[in-house]
Amino acid sequence: MKSKTVNDLGTSTEIENKGKNNTDDVQITLKIDTSIIETKTVNISGGSYEIIEFNWTATSGIHNITIIADSDNQFNESNETNNEITDEIEVSEALPDLKPTSIEYGDLLEDRTSNFTVTILNQGLVSANNTKISLIIGNATINSTTVNISANSQVNVTFNWTAIRGIHNLTIAADPDNEINESYEFNNNLTVQVFVVDAFVSDDAELTAPSFVELGEEFNISLFIKNTGTLDLENVSVSLNLSSGFNTTNSNEIYVGNLSVGEERVVNWTLKSMKLGHGEITVNITSQGNQINVLNNGIHCKYPCDFNHDGIIIHDYNDLMTAYKCFLGITKNCDNHYRNWTLMKEEYKCFANFN
Repeated sequence: MKSKTVNDLGTSTEIENKGKNNTDDVQITLKIDTSIIETKTVNISGGSYEIIEFNWTATSGIHNITIIADSDNQFNESNETNNEITDEIEVSEALPDLKPTSIEYGDLLEDRTSNFTVTILNQGLVSANNTKISLIIGNATINSTTVNISANSQVNVTFNWTAIRGIHNLTIAADPDNEINESYEFNNNLTVQVFVVDAFVSDDAELTAPSFVELGEEFNISLFIKNTGTLDLENVSVSLNLSSGFNTTNSNEIYVGNLSVGEERVVNWTLKSMKLGHGEITVNITSQGNQINVLNNGIHCKYPCDFNHDGIIIHDYNDLMTAYKCFLGITKNCDNHYRNWTLMKEEYKCFANFN
């Protein structure tokens, strides 16, 4: 039994004239099972043959295919019993055949969003609609999308992934849930090994700032950064975001430039406290416009004589006692230093509301 795939099949047959006389306008008929598909008319010289081609839109299943010469019985022949030949064929169902063929991507850096463009080929004879395509990292499915792919065509699909440092197996899977019946089921996955480098280590960035400042006081903060990754950093900038309680006397954003592997820098700002209470300082570090680190620090702004930082100034006995203990050296590491009459007088003024 011959096997064919469902498609527009071309069927050819060879018709021989074994007689000596020429025969013109001979009808040749193609019949599938009991149905006549097509009839053609040919001229065949004596002692020669002609090849005739028929087209048939096949349907799946087992069929009898029959070729009949002189199907209208217009010719008297020396042998009338050899005008017909029949063969049995099996026609398989036409199916898609999905195959990922390529994965394209750029440099993979830790904590950066990376784009992957993948190409999916349908080398089958029919379309594959609502085809699920998945991006798999290791054993975890990161993202999936659905596409339609025509027969003998391909589509491109883009995935995003926030890269994690290390070596990973990245797989593109076409029809991962095996919902589409295909002519070949063993070419649906394409796997590549990718290496994600650490462009920056956040533990090596440090923001130094005081915990308490006095109202109206100017103070300095500093940022230490070091590139401990495996790639040079380009166009590094640091920007300072302040809550309403602080002003800066220099630019909020400072351009650092390129930072080679192992290179370190220190960036300084001078700030002034403008408002009582708790304030926030945030520093953003970027390279090529991509954020690579964020650091936060809280600073409390107080009155100069608010030793216990409770916001109470007038008739605050706790402040007064703290100042005495610091003045006498009973309490150590105080805002009011040992035997500092100037600060002690300032505390009296605050307590008695003489300011």
